[in-house]
Amino acid sequence: MRTAALAAPLGVGAAAISLVGAGVPSAWGDEAVSLMSAQRDWPSLARMLLHADGVHGAYYALLHLWLGVTGVDPLAARSLSALAIGAAAAGVVVLGRRAGRTRWGVLAAVVVVSLPRLSWAATEARSSALSAALAVWLVVAALGIARPAPRRRSVVLYVVVLALSMLAFVYTALLVAVPLIVAAALAGRRHALRVLAWSALGVLLAAPVVVVAIAQRGQIGWVNGSREPVLDALVEPWFLRPLPAVVGWCALLAAAALAIARGIRSRSATQRATDAVAASEAGDAARALGIATAVWVVVPIVVILLLTLAVPVFTPRYLTFTAPGVALAVGWLVDRVLARRAWLGVLLLVVVVAAAVPADAAERQPGAKDGSDWASVAAQLARDARPGDGILYDEAAPAWRLPREIGYAYPGDVEGLVDLGVDVDFRDSDGLRGTALAGDALRRSLASGGARVWYVAYLGPQASDLAALGDAGYRLRGETRHGRDAVLRFDRA
Repeated sequence: MRTAALAAPLGVGAAAISLVGAGVPSAWGDEAVSLMSAQRDWPSLARMLLHADGVHGAYYALLHLWLGVTGVDPLAARSLSALAIGAAAAGVVVLGRRAGRTRWGVLAAVVVVSLPRLSWAATEARSSALSAALAVWLVVAALGIARPAPRRRSVVLYVVVLALSMLAFVYTALLVAVPLIVAAALAGRRHALRVLAWSALGVLLAAPVVVVAIAQRGQIGWVNGSREPVLDALVEPWFLRPLPAVVGWCALLAAAALAIARGIRSRSATQRATDAVAASEAGDAARALGIATAVWVVVPIVVILLLTLAVPVFTPRYLTFTAPGVALAVGWLVDRVLARRAWLGVLLLVVVVAAAVPADAAERQPGAKDGSDWASVAAQLARDARPGDGILYDEAAPAWRLPREIGYAYPGDVEGLVDLGVDVDFRDSDGLRGTALAGDALRRSLASGGARVWYVAYLGPQASDLAALGDAGYRLRGETRHGRDAVLRFDRA
């Protein structure tokens, strides 16, 4: 069977599984920023990226094109992420196939679908899933140039994929360690230097995003150090919750111990003759993938955690691009156990997947994303409001929980409503968000409103907003509480 004939259907199946339940969680602040950015026209998006979120520009551009086809909706945006996870699953199958270990690749694809961090990424309208998919295909390209005398097209492919990966998420630059270490281990120092030069070219092509990341580093000022360093380093990056973390780390440690033991045995005198005969191209490819997997898992997390000691650059989801490497490591362990004891290998796979199911299911609950209740708020407005009604949003909430962004995340549900509080629309702003009216300007806008206004409040209505509504002649006629947010109906007396 050709590689594509195996990888493609498995990738499609992985994407379909990842999409199950993806429309259930309410959108939240980070996703609203993605949806807002994707709704800008090209000049507006370019202006914004010069001032904010420049490192996400490639993802926003791709999402802009995608939503232009599907329409603006959280599920539509998340479907792009689910497709990316499908591409990641297909990629690990390709890696296994090229290493002469097809079963390893297929088992790793099963783990990709179930691994909590990747399952989360599939339901998130952010660039995490895209970074994971590009990381997989970067490793595919990297192993193509790590061997001696690679083809020219393999080098070009690697340079291009490295640049694209960095445009999607700049930390994927750390994966240049994969071909460097594999080349040094299997092809010698001279070839490793050539690989270093090719990697430098890829990084140079992505230099603009590196410059932007440095210039806009103040935007991640909220990353101010971990309050729970053990939880953040051992649980959150790949497993999200303690149960899959315990199972996952046991599997990773067992895989590491088995790999070390096999390495020691392969160097024994009694094994040398056998190894010389078995050192086929497939055997070299399998060893290369084993080294690449170890580097993929270990190097980025170690480097980022060390950097965090000096500069706050770490939050667990930043390591999503390393999660497919974890899937490969766990898949390798299951493959080796299956080769010895089939029943035990099946049991191990079942335990790994079953441990992840509760975490995967939890990510598909209505309030899974920061406890957001935006979907239910939007649904009420779509059901109860009439075209021409006014709408006013509480502007005192934290930036990532602003009720105004409900309308941007679910534009179809507020279509026909008149936004009485907007000053500068986000599409006309150089920043991530627009600006809102306040004081006398808000009062004048409310005075021009129609017979009914819907007020969406975060935690509770603001006294200043209630006063402005009262001054404009509106009286409270009803209130519906959701989670954090409430929808209040005001009619003009």
